[in-house]
Amino acid sequence: MKRLLLILAATVMTVLLCCSASADVIEEIPTLSELYREMPVHLRTFSDESQRVTSFAGPDNTYMSAGSYKPYKQEQISGLFIENGYMLIHLRYQTVEERYLYIKESSFDDKSNTPVISELTEWEGAAAYTVQPVWGPGREYQGISEKSISEGTYMTVFFRENGYFFAECADGTDIFRAWYPEDAIILKENEAE
Repeated sequence: MKRLLLILAATVMTVLLCCSASADVIEEIPTLSELYREMPVHLRTFSDESQRVTSFAGPDNTYMSAGSYKPYKQEQISGLFIENGYMLIHLRYQTVEERYLYIKESSFDDKSNTPVISELTEWEGAAAYTVQPVWGPGREYQGISEKSISEGTYMTVFFRENGYFFAECADGTDIFRAWYPEDAIILKENEAE
């Protein structure tokens, strides 16, 4: 009986240490809204209202397409930062739910207050279970319906917000950045790159 209690106590200690280490790693990851303030930006309008601006789920056109948008239908767009010539934006649009995505910086009228960054700090992790990525950090954001990330899939985490991680992963031929509940990603227990 004594041996069983020692094994049980050791198991509990191991679980607590792992959870504590994960919590410490989570605390290292910056909160997006604390690091970058949302700045109002506006898509350039076209004389032909049928023209669209293409968006991506990452900072260049090799990432998965995230739809095309008609500038005249924009309700509100906030820019967070420019990376590799693409701006991460928080989009509110007439015909789709709000979302975070990337659009080429040349598509905007005024971006002077939007910071330009050379690279993001990364934390390594893996999907803890099969999970559907979403377009923003919260339950109110729509899932990316055509995507499901399998347990064990390698992921790179950049930010956290509202109990969600902003992370990049590959699924088949697509590479994309999206949001995942924090418990959906197991973080590697090492320092940021």
